[in-house]
Amino acid sequence: MRIKFLTPLRDRVAHADGMITLRCEVCRPKADVQWLRNGVEVVPGRRFSVRADGVERSLTIHRLTAEDAGEYVCESLDDRTVATLTVEMPRVVEFLTELHNTTVLEGEDATFKCVVSPEDVQLVWLMDNEAIAAGDRFQASSNGLCHTLVIKKCQILDNSRITAEAEGVMSRSSLKVQEAQVMFTRRMEAVMGEEFGKAVLETEVSLDTGEVQWMRQGVVIQPGPRHALAQDGCTRRLTVRNLSLADRGTYRCETLHDRTQVKLNVEPRKISMHKALGDQETFERETASFEVELSHADVEGVWQKDGIRVKPNNQWRVSSNGLVHGLTLSNLTLEDSGTIMFSGEGVRTSARLTVKETPVSLVKKLGDVRVEEGSPVPLECEFSRQNVEVKWLKGEVDLKPGKNCRIYSMGRKRYCQLLEASLADAGTYHCDAGDISTSCCLEVYEHAMEIVQELEDLCVVEDQNAVFMCEVSLEQVGGEWWKDGHKIRPTSTVKTRTEGTKHFLLICNVTADDSGEIRFVAKDVESTAYLEVEELPVSIVKPLRDRTALEKHRVILECTVSTPRATAAWYCGGVALEPSERLELLADGCSHRLVIKQVALGDEGHYRVEVGKHSSEAQLLVEAQELVMVRELEDVEVRAPDAACFRCEVSVAIDKPPAWTLNGEVLQSGPLVRVESQGTVHKLTLKRTDEDMSGAVRFTTGKARSSATLKVCPE
Repeated sequence: MRIKFLTPLRDRVAHADGMITLRCEVCRPKADVQWLRNGVEVVPGRRFSVRADGVERSLTIHRLTAEDAGEYVCESLDDRTVATLTVEMPRVVEFLTELHNTTVLEGEDATFKCVVSPEDVQLVWLMDNEAIAAGDRFQASSNGLCHTLVIKKCQILDNSRITAEAEGVMSRSSLKVQEAQVMFTRRMEAVMGEEFGKAVLETEVSLDTGEVQWMRQGVVIQPGPRHALAQDGCTRRLTVRNLSLADRGTYRCETLHDRTQVKLNVEPRKISMHKALGDQETFERETASFEVELSHADVEGVWQKDGIRVKPNNQWRVSSNGLVHGLTLSNLTLEDSGTIMFSGEGVRTSARLTVKETPVSLVKKLGDVRVEEGSPVPLECEFSRQNVEVKWLKGEVDLKPGKNCRIYSMGRKRYCQLLEASLADAGTYHCDAGDISTSCCLEVYEHAMEIVQELEDLCVVEDQNAVFMCEVSLEQVGGEWWKDGHKIRPTSTVKTRTEGTKHFLLICNVTADDSGEIRFVAKDVESTAYLEVEELPVSIVKPLRDRTALEKHRVILECTVSTPRATAAWYCGGVALEPSERLELLADGCSHRLVIKQVALGDEGHYRVEVGKHSSEAQLLVEAQELVMVRELEDVEVRAPDAACFRCEVSVAIDKPPAWTLNGEVLQSGPLVRVESQGTVHKLTLKRTDEDMSGAVRFTTGKARSSATLKVCPE
């Protein structure tokens, strides 16, 4: 029989100094194989173990070295299997060059270098045991084995311990920052400012972090509304706003180690005119604007007309925006003609305003309009003047403002607006201004109704909601819903509503009877769709459960189905159950119950309920009531031939008659013996006694027993 390998060798990866086992399986237990590594036979020894266990063949290599890697072969006379073994060497991380302590001056850069092996090591820089985040001041880089950290512009607060951590291996050093002298590298130059303007004094220090103090004539300058202190790198700047002649003097900037000063001169400002007034001609009711541009802002100016100062009001508006001063005259009249003059701080300019009367003319005529019924109609024309009285007419009839008609004016424009055009509004409209008029023709056409979105067929599952939507082209249009030719009336489960052009029909908790054709009708258009209702499949949601009942008590077997319309059939041991005095078959919605009253031991068995194609089964166990003696028999002593009576009581009523014995002889009811049972009480009466009847009287029913002694004395 040929020797084949059932399970081949698999490629493996192992670590140096570890152990690895290569396994394969042959087709039979007794089969010789040979192991080879890179074509050379493997000889068992202290490091190589060869084993055969049933059909399994294995080679175990101990204390692996790099030389053990290669191709391993297990071969028989008829077959061979090959695998590759890879041996990984342990990773060694070490600092070839440690960090060195570094001391720098404040503002200088500090550089830390170390050499770490291997090249792909993950190195983290720490400052006082907190990781350093790379940024503008902290720059970390690596080049092969060399790792570098540069701290830019060191500060006194940077005194710390610097640590380089490489996968658990650390190198530590310290950084010391010595305070540097702050010197001025650029002196201030003399500054000339203008009154009400601003002056900027600027110098440079040797360090970005160097602190300076500004002074004027020996008094420290504090930041405020007129004085702003700023720094930008090595630059230090003092800005003086809203200059006055009192700001003249010597300003000094000081550090702890150096100082520089400069003289500030302030000259009174000289106002000049960049843009003067120009003569203007316009028409009454129009607006005229005059503008003056000065050389400086914040100049208080005065406007005059014919030598009288202008007081701002609704018609005369005075404005000032930086260098520009303006005067606007609105709703001009012929009397507004005259000389306009502006003066301020030694400058003045004037111009002539001429207001002319304008004849009325049509700037924009009425245009013919064609609209759809119910749409708004704006009729608009424009005259050359604002104060023009007009009269609107339709044909020969004057139009008056009303509920559907608005007549108004805006400036030189005159409007007549019909809010909702009707077919009767068609005709010719005139706007008459006396000497001039304009007219147009209004055409109104009827609405064109159409279906924008048709009804869509619906297929829904029973008890879900069905929603139909039909959209028409017009709003405020009534519609009717029909089903199978019958008009649909809203009920508690059927709702209709309209939202703009959309009409909705909602049928809640659909049943199979709701299937049919749905039709929407509005004016002369209609849309039809079909509603299909799928009945819910019947299933048992909550199955029967095994029950244990006590004899003479009531027991209920219950299950829950998926739909209230399902019918259920009950069986006991394959026999169909029907309602009776002891059996009740109840259905309440999705719940079905079998109620057994006064359950007996004979009611034990397997009960099954069938609902459609589904069924559920449960077992009913009936426990017999425990029968014990409640009141024992008592000894009786009588004189012959008097009657002797014995009485006892058990825990539950019994159906089977109990057994009474006298001296072992069973007693039956007869002329001389009477046996009675009333519920749980049992009674034995011996009507005529004699001396021979003395002895033991016993009562027995099930496991309950009681005995007493009868003693009959002679007469």
